[in-house]
Amino acid sequence: MLERLLENWHRYIEQNKDLKEAIKEGYEVAAFDEETGMIICVSLEDRELKVKIVEDAHIIPKEEE
Repeated sequence: MLERLLENWHRYIEQNKDLKEAIKEGYEVAAFDEETGMIICVSLEDRELKVKIVEDAHIIPKEEE
């Protein structure tokens, strides 16, 4: 499942070059992967890529007013 998450992440980041630049500039970028149900957070700290993964994540829909 982690391999699939990383494959999806690489594809997503290549399609969204602004996110890649944001990581290089020091921002932490997170994305929810619907296929795996995981959240991946990526940041650059001390010239090292840091990756955090949240398993069993769910989106709570915003209630309409």
